[in-house]
Amino acid sequence: MPADSVHQKSENMLPSRSVQRQRLLADVAQLFLANKAFSEQINQALLWIGNDAGVSRIYIFEDSPDGSSTSNTYEWCNEKIEPQIDYLQDVPYEYIPNWNAILDRDGRIFSTDIHRELPEDLLAVLAPQGIKSILIIPLQKFERRFGFIGFDECTQNRAWALEDLELLRSLSGIISAAYEREHIRTELKLGEIRLTMALENAGTGLWDWNMETNQVEFNKEGFSMLGLNNTKKPLTLEDWEKQIHPSDQNSFRQDLSALSAKNGTDIDSIHRVKSAENQWKWVRIQGKAVEWATDGKPLRTVGTQIDIDKQKKIEEELRHLNTSKDLFFTVLAHDMKAPLLSIMQMSASTKNNSHLASKDWQALLSAQENMAKNSLNLLENLFHWAGFQKGALAFFPEQIDAFLLVKNEIDSLQQAIDFKSLKVDLTELNARFVYADKVLLGIVFRNLLHNAIKFSHKNERILIRSIPREGLVFFEIQDFGLGIPKEFSGTLLNENSFNSSFGTNNEHGSGIGLKIAKKFIQQQGGSLEFHSFPGKGCTFRFSLPLATPP
Repeated sequence: MPADSVHQKSENMLPSRSVQRQRLLADVAQLFLANKAFSEQINQALLWIGNDAGVSRIYIFEDSPDGSSTSNTYEWCNEKIEPQIDYLQDVPYEYIPNWNAILDRDGRIFSTDIHRELPEDLLAVLAPQGIKSILIIPLQKFERRFGFIGFDECTQNRAWALEDLELLRSLSGIISAAYEREHIRTELKLGEIRLTMALENAGTGLWDWNMETNQVEFNKEGFSMLGLNNTKKPLTLEDWEKQIHPSDQNSFRQDLSALSAKNGTDIDSIHRVKSAENQWKWVRIQGKAVEWATDGKPLRTVGTQIDIDKQKKIEEELRHLNTSKDLFFTVLAHDMKAPLLSIMQMSASTKNNSHLASKDWQALLSAQENMAKNSLNLLENLFHWAGFQKGALAFFPEQIDAFLLVKNEIDSLQQAIDFKSLKVDLTELNARFVYADKVLLGIVFRNLLHNAIKFSHKNERILIRSIPREGLVFFEIQDFGLGIPKEFSGTLLNENSFNSSFGTNNEHGSGIGLKIAKKFIQQQGGSLEFHSFPGKGCTFRFSLPLATPP
């Protein structure tokens, strides 16, 4: 319908009526600022406007995301007017192609008599609803049409007045703005939920410091990291500081001072905080100003608090391992170098003294062989150690005759035993059968025997005994030699500590054999310990599961 056909009743409208409608629209606008559900606000607005305009229906339609259809989402009906909302869901625009065409052309659909003024496709939809007159205004969100709002008149052919058009147009603007605010509010809420979930899943604390009130708010993870219950009440800055390790509080204050200064810098610091378990844990605190006063001084800062305790412990362990590795290779290089130099010196002496007696030749060659075997044993231990560190050693436990295994290892070391005229006593090796890995157990006995030989005086004895007790067998290898110096006893079995030592015949050792023995015993479910008296000898004791004899 042409714009000039609008009934010009507004000229005769009383000023008080115009003021009344302006107040009504102001009330509607204020309604959408109230703390109520959005649907309640819409329904209330439709009720007020519908009653004021005296129409049969007032309603809102919202288009589908792709714009191919539209649905009646809100509706107010006057007395004795049948609701239509249930029948007007997902109405395809392809059924009413002229609907959008008219809205695009005229910016409204305006009809006093739909049967005379509207095309057939619109009439086919509107007539069954009992509509005689209709007034439609588009709804826009962020400058894009997303639906429409309309008046229906079902009791008569209504000559729409200009004030009716202006009323609906004003209402369209208010409701369009309300939809925009609701969209922003929803997106912000979703963003907050996503951020909260992301922070919680990542174990990240969030803090918000109001510098005017000196209060700090934390999310659930932030409270938890500080070892505090989530009271949902802000802490004071002093409360936060109390949870910082005393040694870190000065640097923490300095960081916050730099952050709160005029044109201050962002904070990125690492401190220890007290956990719920009353333990100190490392956290990384980052933050930046987000609000400023007119003089440039920050008013509010926000940031994150991340638990980096595991990372710090891993870093510390890596540093420790790196230090241990350097020490290990230093000791190993020393212990490998000494016997090789001795062998070279003996070889040179032998070469330059061809007149030596037969027994002297035998002694030199025997000494060379022992040194070579010691070096070979050191290399074998190095390979075993590397294999264990990489987890590359297989473990196949079975029933083993420990007596036979010890005998085999004694035979392999017989030359070193004879070189010192030692006696290995097996008379107390009673419990013979154990459940263990044969290869690993052989390495254990070999290293402990080799250690006992190295630190034994000539013509002494080495005692090997076994004691069954409560499903276990306790093996003891006792020597009566140098014993372990007090300064080494605390770290002898520590896998990260290496010290060079010398046997009774100046044999070199790094202690790696004992560490390998300890590891292999632990892998088989046992433990290794020792008792030593300097100058009187040492006893190494370890346990293994007892096995039933075949």
